[in-house]
Amino acid sequence: MRATEDALGDLLTAAIAGDGQAYARFLHAVTPVIRGIVRARGRGLPPDRYEDIVQDALLAIHLKRQTWDPSHPVRPWLYAIV
Repeated sequence: MRATEDALGDLLTAAIAGDGQAYARFLHAVTPVIRGIVRARGRGLPPDRYEDIVQDALLAIHLKRQTWDPSHPVRPWLYAIV
């Protein structure tokens, strides 16, 4: 699934407002993005560590989702967390 920036922002905005289905769709959409970031930056790490890092990033996103500023794109915020 290739999510556009606007779609990610709309999903995260709805999720922050309490829409659980939007939050599930947001997490489903960003997980491949996070995996890509981890693969690109995790060179030299054993590949079995990648999924642990992805899970840590998803937890951090969950805990910090209120810090995203809707006037800014989602992807730079994701990159900063990962």
